[in-house]
Amino acid sequence: FLALNVQLFGTNLIAEEAQWDWLADELADVGDERALGLLVHKPLFGTEEEPAESPPGCRYVPTGPLSRLLALLQGRPPDLVLSGHVHQCRTLQVDGIRHVWTPTTWAVEAYSGLFWRGDPLAALLPSIGLLAAIWPWPAAP
Repeated sequence: FLALNVQLFGTNLIAEEAQWDWLADELADVGDERALGLLVHKPLFGTEEEPAESPPGCRYVPTGPLSRLLALLQGRPPDLVLSGHVHQCRTLQVDGIRHVWTPTTWAVEAYSGLFWRGDPLAALLPSIGLLAAIWPWPAAP
C-alpha cells in the first residue's frame, strides 16, 4: 500500500511537491508482479450520477491534483483504492480499479442520527458497513 495525504493536494506547499516526488519514485519501484493498493482520505471521485453535494474538492480529491495523480498512476494503476471521508460504505469499479469507501467507526451517513439518539442498532452499523464493503451482497446497507 502507498498512503497519500490528499489533504495536501492543491495547497502548493513544499510538502505537497515532496509527496508528488515520493510517489513518482515509489511507483517506479513497484513491479507488475505485486498487488498495489492506494490509501487516501478522500475518495478520488464518485459516479456521474452523484449529485454535486459540496464545492469541488470538498467531497472528493480536487480535479487538478486528481488529473496529476491519474497521470502518474497510468503506468502502474493500483488494484485497490481505499478511502474514507464521506461516511459511506461503497465499492466502485472504475477502469478496472476497485475503489472501497469505508465509513468511520462511529457514524455512517444516513444512519449517524441513530448514534446521537442512543439507538442500540448504532453499535452494529460500522460492522455492517465494513462487511458490505468487502462482500457487497444485494441487501447491503
